[in-house]
Amino acid sequence: FIVEMAPVNAPPNAEPLIALLDNPSAKLKFTVPDRSFSSRFWLFKRNQPLFNATSALASIVTACFSRGTVSDKSTPSENDTRFVGPVWIGTGRDLDGINSVVGPAVLWDKPELRPTVESLQWHAIEPMDHVADPQRSTKSRSFYRVTKRVFDVAFALLFLMVTLPIYPLLMFAIYLEDGRPFFFAHRRESMGGREFPCLKFRTMYNNADEIKQQLQQENQADGPQFFIDDDPRITKVGRFMRKCNIDEFPQFFNVLLGQMSVVGPRPSPYTENQYSPAWREARLSVRPGVTGLWQVKRSREPGKDFQEWIRYDIRYVENASWKMDLYILWRTFKMIAHIK
Repeated sequence: FIVEMAPVNAPPNAEPLIALLDNPSAKLKFTVPDRSFSSRFWLFKRNQPLFNATSALASIVTACFSRGTVSDKSTPSENDTRFVGPVWIGTGRDLDGINSVVGPAVLWDKPELRPTVESLQWHAIEPMDHVADPQRSTKSRSFYRVTKRVFDVAFALLFLMVTLPIYPLLMFAIYLEDGRPFFFAHRRESMGGREFPCLKFRTMYNNADEIKQQLQQENQADGPQFFIDDDPRITKVGRFMRKCNIDEFPQFFNVLLGQMSVVGPRPSPYTENQYSPAWREARLSVRPGVTGLWQVKRSREPGKDFQEWIRYDIRYVENASWKMDLYILWRTFKMIAHIK
């Protein structure tokens, strides 16, 4: 899409851009790819901007976007929206009612307000250096996908055979404390954005959603998740299952059905995936996993969790291989066994 941009909430490194344009209200006009044109749109943020009229201007735009917020002139500059990380706001986007936006993120243009596309002089374009899409042979990619699926089915069958005997005990404990249901099926997105019921043993009280509404102001998460210490929504049995990492055992049924993999990005619902289009396109290009790179590498430092989630998901997608998967499985085993 074509967008007319002007810096708002300008960070300190925006001054060179304003000086270059000789007018603080001047517009920048350049092109970025629409996600409908490519399933690999997630490379946009990594490669942005792919080109511009001059490399000097492109470098300044990159620096400005990497630290601040870039918005179309039609977007109201006075609002209470909180921006975390770099955010690109498209033409005509109304931010009323949006409390926060977590970047890196692109808020798409309102289609009817997109500026008129002008002719582009290709001889004036100087390509920018950018991260290339990792290339692997078709045979190696096919071999990895097929063997990984075979491994997923075999591993899930073996795991369920070993753990199924404890299911009645866990279900009975859940029933004694808070009745039914025994399982919680949350709608998550799998490869290609297909929704599926992600299974877990129920670890929260039946009125958890009502309690959550009362605790929104205490949310300690830096992204779309919800987290507080000593969460009162969690049952006693649920705390035990989470501590022992057994609440997600039923997800191996999702693995058998092809909705998940043993290793992959953490499965997320549609609402969470919209916080960063580039990240969304990356994680939805593979099956989500029971365990993943973010789970074994996250630092859990305040204010960094969601940014690390984005970074590790994209790193996994770019480098997915048997070497990466076996490394994640080994780290997961060490975490569960409390081996340093």
